[in-house]
Amino acid sequence: MEFTQVEDLLSVPGFTPQAIERLRDFVIVLPEPTTVNVNTAAPEVLAALAENFSVSEATALAVFRKRTPFVNPAAFTAYLAQTGKTLARDVDIDVKSSYFLAMSRVRLDRAALDAQALIRRDLQQKTYLVWIREN
Repeated sequence: MEFTQVEDLLSVPGFTPQAIERLRDFVIVLPEPTTVNVNTAAPEVLAALAENFSVSEATALAVFRKRTPFVNPAAFTAYLAQTGKTLARDVDIDVKSSYFLAMSRVRLDRAALDAQALIRRDLQQKTYLVWIREN
């Protein structure tokens, strides 16, 4: 089964609606495997990238990167090494993103329409609309 939205995780044994709600702010289903952008990832996602890396340590890293964004993946792994941490196995990181989630709200009098759009930018800087979901 191909996943198209986070709710599809309910088909995986062990995932509950409560677990999905806790994950919702940190995950999105993309049409292909991608890297994690260490310059924009939430502290909870950063904590999952390294062995024994706490959310509080990842929050400190997020504060650090606001002042000094990582210029390449090696700079991130060097930062981890300074704290005695290493990347978890099978984790792909980068300092840029190919996918972007755009949220919009259109209001007309008392009516409102919320929508999300997933946008992809390729290596040639061409932009593509992957999907739009209206809420």
